Amino acid sequence: MHRHLAFLRAINVAGRRVTNADLCAALEGAGFAAVTAYQAAGNLVVDADTEDPTVVAGRVEQALRDTFGWDVPTFVRSREETHAIAAATPFEDDAIASATSKPQVILLLDALDEAANSAVASLSTEVDQLVVDGREVHWLPVDGVGRAALDLDGLARITGPTTVRTAGTIQRMAAKFLAA
Repeated sequence: MHRHLAFLRAINVAGRRVTNADLCAALEGAGFAAVTAYQAAGNLVVDADTEDPTVVAGRVEQALRDTFGWDVPTFVRSREETHAIAAATPFEDDAIASATSKPQVILLLDALDEAANSAVASLSTEVDQLVVDGREVHWLPVDGVGRAALDLDGLARITGPTTVRTAGTIQRMAAKFLAA
């Protein structure tokens, strides 16, 4: 079995309320093992018979559609991918120390092509620093997420669907669920 982390978009917001127990039961019913939910924000740990995160994402999405009737974009990362995200240090220590917010990770479904990568990089400012790294965009909202000037809808027009987690959430999940 291969362990993956699955990050669900828009769970427990905008009327899509579901308990962690119900999420886990839906995925167990779809054949996943060792399903665990972390926090009440659509963060899941699953063991699957495939290494391919794309296959896992499709199966999770189908299980959620079958169980709850919702189309839920699902961002799956393998053990190795998650450790790489957790270890990433794209921002200067001074920038992090002076920010009023925590570093964020914007998860993408697919890596960006060169044009999209450049378009995202052009959105980076001194107060909303962005660093593209594969299927992630690291974001440091210097003045806080709530006061960020970054247009997340505009970003999604470039990248496709996204979901955002703090870097700390991904680091804690990697340490707790993906220890060697």
